Amino acid sequence: MKSDGTEAESNPPPLIAHPEHKTHLYLIRHGETEWNREGRMQGHEPVSLNALGREQVAATASALARARIGRVIASPIRRAVESAEVLCAGIGVEPSRIVLHPGLAEFDMGRWVGRTFMELWGEGSIQSYWEDPTHTVFPGGESMAAIQARAVAAVNALVAEGEGGRVALVTHGGIVRLLLLSALGMPRSHYHRVCAANASVSHVELVCGLPPRVQSMNVTYRVAGGDDEQVS
Repeated sequence: MKSDGTEAESNPPPLIAHPEHKTHLYLIRHGETEWNREGRMQGHEPVSLNALGREQVAATASALARARIGRVIASPIRRAVESAEVLCAGIGVEPSRIVLHPGLAEFDMGRWVGRTFMELWGEGSIQSYWEDPTHTVFPGGESMAAIQARAVAAVNALVAEGEGGRVALVTHGGIVRLLLLSALGMPRSHYHRVCAANASVSHVELVCGLPPRVQSMNVTYRVAGGDDEQVS
């Protein structure tokens, strides 16, 4: 990881409401994969959900079944697409209606893909990402600034072309965190203070003339037969 010292800390790109219609965004992280369990950097790799990951998303879908979600937009990366399909089965939306958007894709992590957190920590590569997420650039990949800009641009375009209502965005933990920072008007230096667990839901309300309102963050739901309690 290298730091781009030329980029000054600034306010994040804003989420913009539809000029006429209220929009509820449900930011949903994909379910668990084996690479999640191993602490391995996934980036754009086509890693599938594991059995627990599918159960996690099914539990989330059951909790959202009465939310009247009308649109499901997903990252085109496999684990997010699979999560969107499980979600649709639980909320009564036809999977054929899932829209894939590249702006919601996971970080391009370049040469880190396939490496574990502990490997990178041991060689001193990942520390700057934790100390200075504002200016960091993944080696051979994207900068945090570029990732946040394309994610916010994608959401703003999706909101503008819709007619409000309730929209599920099935994406990745880092994207959820950057979108929440934009909603809260917080700089990227606070990135590691925001959490997005596997299959968690964060709810953001957009109303014209008002700042974005974060109704809930990082809500997870108990997997049937498991020990996980609902948390937020």
